[in-house]
Amino acid sequence: ILTSLVHANPAISPNELNFHANIILSKNLERLSDQRPMTIVTLCTKNGRDFTISGNHDNIFIYRAAANEIETKSINHIPFGIGMIADLELSMFEQETLQLKKDDILFLATDGIVEAPKNGDYKTEQFGEERLKELILKNAKKPTEKIKTDLVACIDKYTNHVFHDDVTFIIARAC
Repeated sequence: ILTSLVHANPAISPNELNFHANIILSKNLERLSDQRPMTIVTLCTKNGRDFTISGNHDNIFIYRAAANEIETKSINHIPFGIGMIADLELSMFEQETLQLKKDDILFLATDGIVEAPKNGDYKTEQFGEERLKELILKNAKKPTEKIKTDLVACIDKYTNHVFHDDVTFIIARAC
């Protein structure tokens, strides 16, 4: 759905993309009698520093190099995930801009990371946002490939290689 919409209109804004994807997904799920809305975050950048962002998703994290700290950004631009109700107005799909400066890092992830259970057992604690932010901060000066490798190793060790959800993430460093 998303690829088709972007190919049809390469200049589509993130909020419009989510709006149109919601209509299509909602109608398809209704036709299939299946209620599976999804969280989403869409980003658009032309230069790798200035982003337009829209969605309803878990928090994203931004490492601010100049301050050597992690900023937590809530993503609540639409009432809920897409695919639940087709007849929403475009005005309900908000968006905002986000700017990265040199060496800042944008980190987006599915809930499979922060909700990853210790040793794969949901009766124990989860990996959590604080542990993730500490890991990003500790590794922020390293190349993104090394941050990825260290994060995967840390989550593998924490869960004892037992996963109940996907572990998907994006790490982007501003040049």
